Amino acid sequence: MSHSLGTVDLYNSGVLPSNANNTLLTLMGAYSFTSDDQGTVHLDIWHKLALGWAEPRIFDLSVHGETHVDTTADGAVLLWHPTREAREYFLIERRGPALPGRKYDASFPDDGVLIWRVQGGMPTHLGAPYLTPGGPGVWHVGQKTPLLIWSDGDLTGVQISVTEADDGKLHVAWHSPVTLRKDAVGPFGPFVKQLQRSLNDLVPGDPIAIDGVFGPITESRVREFQRRAEITDDGVVEMKTWGAITKLAPRPGDAGTPTLRKGSQGVAVMRLQQLLNERTPDLAPIAVDGDFGPITDGRVREFQRRTQITVDGLVGPQTWGSLFHDPALQQGSQGPAVMRLQRLLNERTPDLAPIAVDGDFGPITDGRVREFQRRTQITVDGLVGPQTWEALTRQDGTL
Repeated sequence: MSHSLGTVDLYNSGVLPSNANNTLLTLMGAYSFTSDDQGTVHLDIWHKLALGWAEPRIFDLSVHGETHVDTTADGAVLLWHPTREAREYFLIERRGPALPGRKYDASFPDDGVLIWRVQGGMPTHLGAPYLTPGGPGVWHVGQKTPLLIWSDGDLTGVQISVTEADDGKLHVAWHSPVTLRKDAVGPFGPFVKQLQRSLNDLVPGDPIAIDGVFGPITESRVREFQRRAEITDDGVVEMKTWGAITKLAPRPGDAGTPTLRKGSQGVAVMRLQQLLNERTPDLAPIAVDGDFGPITDGRVREFQRRTQITVDGLVGPQTWGSLFHDPALQQGSQGPAVMRLQRLLNERTPDLAPIAVDGDFGPITDGRVREFQRRTQITVDGLVGPQTWEALTRQDGTL
């Protein structure tokens, strides 16, 4: 039946020991070829994704982040990179013998996560402990992978760590193992750029240049972030500082984003205030001071009202998600999101006459959207969805 759905034989992807029994990675089940005691068969997360049976949460591998990997199919994680897009990416799923209702994992060697590298539509398992193809192992709590490697041998520049939260959920974090300090240049450039993007997200003030050079301005901004995050302000970006950036710079879909409410304080509140100002450009900006007071509470409630979220002043997963995700727009749309679109279109097409920033997605805005899509080689349909938003907000400013 599985093959009738178009599945392919990915099981036994590594050399299994003779007594491994069911320690297979995919199409895996309590299955006997010599009797009728056939049990549940498992399809790995790649097959479920391909068949439309699961929607893994998607994250940008080039942006340091952290999230949980739960036992459901939709609890899996997909890590993509802007330089590879859909051509190659990583999939992470949780597996283990002690998980409830998992007869197919009864002989699995350990509780942890499997990491699949998907290239050209076909996944290769990256097993513990060396990220080489094959092997039934999982990455478990306390382990860190080496630098993830693309199929052509290039390094991604990040590694994955596995930890366990107080609620028992496994968390994975993708981050750079590189320590950065003033005057870091050359091969450290991509890491410095990522640091600079994060600092612009987390520390108020004029944006610093995303140039990959760790100069005095970047160092000063690092020290300011460290003070706000209550880390020794030595200007050195090591694992503790990277970890604080990971936790305090929530990304779309991250269920670990802290719940905030009136009275909350800190860098996460500053990020909230920055996003509220971006998402309500028609209103007077609120202070980005890290203090969730009455004014911030009022702005949160106004944003919730506009986005048709429960108006309670609590900033949980639903509100964070709405703050991070730009809505789909098309001709006829109106409101603050259209104003943001129009501003971005003006910024990204400086050689053309500016269009009015009036919040009305009319024929002129539609024409400019189509021109932008043509320039960026996106399907020219006038619809502003995730692909167009991503191109509009791309940090490096390239077309």
